[in-house]
Amino acid sequence: MSRKALSLKTAAVLAASTLMLAACSSSNSASLQEGAGQDQDSSPQQNVEDETGASIEPGVASCEFNNELEDHHGDGSGVSPYPALDRAELREEEDAYVVTFTGDFFDPEVLLVPDSNVSLHVILSGEDFTAVSPTLMTEFRNGELDVTGTFMDQDLHEQDTAFTLEDGEFTATYAKDSPHFEDFELSMWTPSVYFDEGDETTAPVSFRCGDGRSWDWEPLA
Repeated sequence: MSRKALSLKTAAVLAASTLMLAACSSSNSASLQEGAGQDQDSSPQQNVEDETGASIEPGVASCEFNNELEDHHGDGSGVSPYPALDRAELREEEDAYVVTFTGDFFDPEVLLVPDSNVSLHVILSGEDFTAVSPTLMTEFRNGELDVTGTFMDQDLHEQDTAFTLEDGEFTATYAKDSPHFEDFELSMWTPSVYFDEGDETTAPVSFRCGDGRSWDWEPLA
């Protein structure tokens, strides 16, 4: 497996995603504390999961993408000019993590166009979401694969993820033999999608599940 430095754009996207994750995780923790004791039957976290279509089972979790854009993305209207995203799924196998993103957005004719930049990430976190942790990432530049593998602490470990991108579905398999998984126990996960057409007149877009918070994870039994 080979390693190489990330582009400035990739580093910026990862930094922004990490900051957003930390902010949302902190907000999530505060919300849970505020809601403690208010509703014994349904916790604030459970309410959010229900509203965002999140599903958590041992070894597999999924959530619905939020297709509304932030004010500084797209044309500022909050409406994406691209086809809709459907769901993000993370599945654990004995020797790998499998990422699946679905929706009409995930089509080569939409994403793999000249000058485009595409970042498909799943940020993994342990119990301490502020600690350095791995990211599963696949990125395309100018209509071609740029990198795919795991990333942690400015280090990229490239892998053969056997990714596919066709007919409204992206799938990639990230082997656990990456050194970034050494002594790491998964507790939370956060999907993130970034896309721009490489045209300075076209603002980039990014998507996440719900408000971009981290989602709980249950390991395989």
